[in-house]
Amino acid sequence: MIDFRYHLISIVAVFLALGIGILMGSYVLGEGLVKQLRSEFEVLKDRNDQLEANVRDLESQVSNYDRVMNRMRDWVLPGRLEGRTVVVLTYEGTDGGLSDQVTESIEEAGGTIASTISATDSLTLPSRAARDQLALILSSAASRSDELRAELGERLGEAFTAGDGVRGGLGSDPADGPIERGDVEALLNDLEEAGFVDVERTDDEEPFAPPGSWFVIVGGAEGDAPFRIGEYTVALGVELANAAAPVSVAESATSGWNLTTMMRADDEAQEIVSTEDQADTLAGSISLVLGLELAADGVVSHSGVGSGAQEVIPEPNQTP
Repeated sequence: MIDFRYHLISIVAVFLALGIGILMGSYVLGEGLVKQLRSEFEVLKDRNDQLEANVRDLESQVSNYDRVMNRMRDWVLPGRLEGRTVVVLTYEGTDGGLSDQVTESIEEAGGTIASTISATDSLTLPSRAARDQLALILSSAASRSDELRAELGERLGEAFTAGDGVRGGLGSDPADGPIERGDVEALLNDLEEAGFVDVERTDDEEPFAPPGSWFVIVGGAEGDAPFRIGEYTVALGVELANAAAPVSVAESATSGWNLTTMMRADDEAQEIVSTEDQADTLAGSISLVLGLELAADGVVSHSGVGSGAQEVIPEPNQTP
């Protein structure tokens, strides 16, 4: 017969052995895990060090690229737009960096900005009253928002190029004769008073768009566009180009508006309206000016890195 105390000691010994085994097993397994983690950490550290080195190398390349592009800009831009008057057509909410880059490029190339016309978010035309108001200004029978925005683009294009030897615009009756250049003053005043556009003129004594003006349609930001800009923008660009006015559409590289994509996707616009989809960059600012210059020779270019772009910078005009 086994003594109870002996039995108790045996049970305690078993549990003690089990505990020691568990403890030792945990310790051994833990050491293995620590070694594995240390090994993986070293691999990750080496990889991180390599990535940091790559980043420093890329930053150096970008810095060198920027210096080169700045020098190229200093060589290429001056005099390209000498004596040219440019009208900037933009949108509320456009990235300030894009607007500044476009303005600086035009002025560095010797061009003069006659006026800046900014379409506001009131062109969402959310109410019947807003639609009726725009229809009244345009003397239009249209009632749908998209139709009215398209008519506005056409009407502005017609008014800006009136007096340049071009009769009417898209959908106009040639029998109506040329639009009077003074119409643009009244039209812009009415639109501004109604809150559909904001207007800035460089010289109050000069017209909004002197005869022979060139045009840049500028828009883009990371957020949403202020309204559905497609109908207005395509109609405006096409109308200007059909009047033989040099016109280019400029968008920022980070824009979510797809402004240049809209123009490139339209069957008519892509054939007559130039585009630049990274106009806020150094390369894009050079390309924009070169594209405008080519547009004056009747050559359409689609530059940048986005969908539909043909080259980062347009090819020189080979026409003698």
